[in-house]
Amino acid sequence: MLTLGINSSFHLLREDSAFGHDAAAVLLEDGCIVAAVEEERLTRVKHTAAFPAEAIRYCLAEARTTLASVDQIAVNGAEKTFDLEVYLYFLAHPGMSWPGGGRDFLNQLFSQHFGAAVRSRLSFCDHHIAHAWSAFGCSGFPQSLVITLDGAGDDKAGTVLIGRDQTLTPIAQYSVRESIGMTYWFITQLLGFRHFDEYKVMGLAPWGNPERFGALFRSLYTLLEGGRYRFADTPTVKQRLQNAGILEIARRSSDSFTGVKADIAAALQKMTEDICLHMIGHHARTSGQQNLCLAGGVAHNCSMVGKISKTGWFREIFVQPAAHDGGGALGAALWIHRQANVPHNSAPLKHVYWGPHLGSHEQIEARLKEWSPLVSSEVVADIAGRAAQLLAEGHVIGWAQGRSEFGPRALGNRSILADPRPAANTSRINAMIKKREAFRPFAPAVRQEAFSEYFDGAGYERFPYMTVVLDVLENKRKLLGAVTHVDGTARVQTVSRDENALFYDLLLNFEQLTGVPILLNTSFNNHAEPIVQTVDEAVACFLTSGLDYLVVGRCLVSKVSLSELKTALPGFVPSIPSHWHLLQWSSVEAAGEQRLHTAIETNPASPDHHRRYEVTPEVFRILQNSDGRKTLSSIVGHPLSEAAQLELFHLWTERGILFRPHQAKWDPLQEHWESSDRLVAVQQCR
Repeated sequence: MLTLGINSSFHLLREDSAFGHDAAAVLLEDGCIVAAVEEERLTRVKHTAAFPAEAIRYCLAEARTTLASVDQIAVNGAEKTFDLEVYLYFLAHPGMSWPGGGRDFLNQLFSQHFGAAVRSRLSFCDHHIAHAWSAFGCSGFPQSLVITLDGAGDDKAGTVLIGRDQTLTPIAQYSVRESIGMTYWFITQLLGFRHFDEYKVMGLAPWGNPERFGALFRSLYTLLEGGRYRFADTPTVKQRLQNAGILEIARRSSDSFTGVKADIAAALQKMTEDICLHMIGHHARTSGQQNLCLAGGVAHNCSMVGKISKTGWFREIFVQPAAHDGGGALGAALWIHRQANVPHNSAPLKHVYWGPHLGSHEQIEARLKEWSPLVSSEVVADIAGRAAQLLAEGHVIGWAQGRSEFGPRALGNRSILADPRPAANTSRINAMIKKREAFRPFAPAVRQEAFSEYFDGAGYERFPYMTVVLDVLENKRKLLGAVTHVDGTARVQTVSRDENALFYDLLLNFEQLTGVPILLNTSFNNHAEPIVQTVDEAVACFLTSGLDYLVVGRCLVSKVSLSELKTALPGFVPSIPSHWHLLQWSSVEAAGEQRLHTAIETNPASPDHHRRYEVTPEVFRILQNSDGRKTLSSIVGHPLSEAAQLELFHLWTERGILFRPHQAKWDPLQEHWESSDRLVAVQQCR
């Protein structure tokens, strides 16, 4: 039985949605995961909620099948929610004919993209049931307490269920008025952060004093019997924040994220932990369950999960690595299998490497050669040993291997790696590529057998998905300066040979050279893009950042100097990403003269955070003529000025313009899908 699970809204050209984010597709074959990927990884629009056409196309190609062969399509979300979204979409487009309900509209989208009617094969899974199945169905637990918490989904912000014998029985639910996720989001906005920045506030919290605003935040909620709680109504919350002066303090965008903002973040995090522990503690005591499964966006608050791990309430805790809405595509597909009584192998999750493959060694080599003269590469038989040597020498490398990870964390196949010891590596990596706030920590990846020598697992031994914040042992904190947060904690990833042999060997080689079985591991991307998927994206990130080396498969890649790059770049082909567009407008200057402005920007409503860059007329003309076929030199026809070269390089860094080799095909990922052998990493059926 082939089952396709999707998380989606209906938007094709617009990326915003009132109901969704993190569009994704997952394909199961007889209950086993064949492929899974978020749409953002393929369209390069962060957190896109658009219909996941590219993600679906990838999953089908990986299985060497077509949509016509798919037996069931599971949608993350209740049908009534999709009916409402279609209705609102219809109201916002007066010239549009009535498309019918959500089922009809989805059927139209599938027909448009894949030429197949799917109406009778569509099943809609309640949002929190999808979250619940994504966790319990992958936990390997015969029975468990299952809790889902997020902002909102299908009129709920949380559910509590008992998982037993491959069934889920709800025992409690929490309304949108009780939404921990929405409350966290609201304060995140007050602090001057943007949508999807809740994880930044979690990283800021340890820098602050939770008691400075502790009494204020405790006045915003009441803990009740039976694991219940109640937030004050919105006007009361705003009034109390106003009276405390927080609204003025938090919205001063010029303020650095220190001091009072850190204290607000600390109080918010403490409130979140207190409420979650109150609610989960009650159900731990009354359910009699010794295992816990967590999913939903709030489950990505790994500091809160760390607090749960210290309570001793549970024998085992499993947090779905893709706890966000994208993981709901997996949960919906697993739910369909239970509805159809298809046997499901309940072995525990072994890995999440279900995304696109880089290609064969020969394909990788050929691709890298096309990027000459910007890069040079050599094939290294012992690539783990060579990379470990470079890391021990202090270099920072991009590391891309095999199939990409499903979910928000890079776990050793699309990673930036560095020595975890020098504290200066934190600011160094931020300066060279990440451009992120200085208060945010980097995570350690540790060889499984050595985990307990460096971290306090509170009785647990395996943390393969970076889902829990743990204490670094006090005598190791100074040693691990680049991955130990200000409060002495770290978001740990344990690595075993069974889960990722090459990454394990890299850690082992680094340990043999340095005595430390740990590497700093962060996602392979810059601040302007999702995690890289292809060889081309890895090379582009390498060239537009300060990374010292790139490892792709068994190839070690070096790059030319910036001056040499600017000289060679005219031989490459520029293009504008589909979610960017050009614009121009006029303004009247103080002297009464009219000025023409030229710029490039993302969709203002995009979840990829609206970005606009004014460009010179020279660069604007280049962008106007960038059709994805002509080289930069053929567009310009004369040597570029130094200023134009720097301007184009900056736009490339911001991914407002892309470059590719002249001889390369336009869609390397599609080329791989059509030419490579099927490479299925089926976790339960291996």
